[in-house]
Amino acid sequence: MRGFSAVFKMQARRMLTRRRFGLLFLAMSLLVAASYLETCAAASGGDVRCIYSAATGWIGRINAFGGFNIGKWTPGVMDTFFNFFLILFGALAFSDFYDTDQRAGIYPALITRCSSNAYHVSGAILCFLGAFAVIAAPLLISQGLMFFLFPAETVVNEDFVSSPLWKQMWGEGVLFPSLFFNHPYLTNLLYIFYDGLMAGTWALVSYVLSLLVRKARFLFLILPVVLLAAGSYTAGCFGLLFLIYDHYLYPGSGFVKYPAVFAAYVLVPLAACILILFRSLRKKGADEL
Repeated sequence: MRGFSAVFKMQARRMLTRRRFGLLFLAMSLLVAASYLETCAAASGGDVRCIYSAATGWIGRINAFGGFNIGKWTPGVMDTFFNFFLILFGALAFSDFYDTDQRAGIYPALITRCSSNAYHVSGAILCFLGAFAVIAAPLLISQGLMFFLFPAETVVNEDFVSSPLWKQMWGEGVLFPSLFFNHPYLTNLLYIFYDGLMAGTWALVSYVLSLLVRKARFLFLILPVVLLAAGSYTAGCFGLLFLIYDHYLYPGSGFVKYPAVFAAYVLVPLAACILILFRSLRKKGADEL
C-alpha cells in the first residue's frame, strides 16, 4: 500500500494530539480515582480477618465487597462504567477519523499522499490501538494503586464467614477458575487486556459503520452500545444470562459464563470488521470511499 508508513505516522500524531483523546484519558483517570476512593470507604473499618489483597480488592472486581463486608456499601463507579461507558469511550478515541476528514473536506487531499487503502487500514489500526490504550492503561495503573490500600497477599479466615471460602468467591460463576483462584494478579491482567480488546474491537465496529452511515454523524458511535445493551437485555429476559456482555468484563460474577462467549464478543465482531473493510476497499477501489 502506497504511503502506508507516512500516513500511519501522520494519523497517529493526529490521534494523540486530539483534545478528545486527552479528555478521555482524563475522564478515565477521574473514574479510577473516584472508584479508588469509593473502595477505600467500603474497606474502611472492616475486620482484619477479612482484609482483601491488592488483587482481590482491585476496583475492577465489581462485586468483591459483596461477600465479606456485609452491610458495607459496595463500590459502584466501575460497575456503571463497565455497563454503559466502556464501549463508548473506546469509540470516541478515534473511530470517527474518516467521518471527520470527510466533513472537513480534507479526505481527497489526504489520499493524494497515499493510497485510499493505506489511509483506511492505518486509520483502522489506530482506531483499535487508541481505544485499547484509553481503557487498558488506566485500568493497569489502578491495579498498582491498590498496593497502597491492601497488602500484596492475604488469607481470608473462612471460619469468620458462614459459608466456605470457595462459595464466597463465586465458585460456579467464575471463568477460568484455576487462574482465578491460584493467580489473582494474572486474572486481573487478563481482564484488563480483555477490556482493552473489547474497546478496540467495538471501536472498529463504529468505524466500519461510519463507512455506511453518512448522515447521522454520531449514530455510528452509539449504535454498538445500543446493540450490546439491547442484546443483553433481551438475553436477560429469556433467562440467557450467560450472554450478557458486561458480565465478561470483570472477574467473578454470580452467573455462569462460558469461554466461547468470552472469546466471541471479541473475535466475531473483529472478524466481521476485517472482512467488511477489506471487501469494501477491494470493491470500491482507490478513492471511492
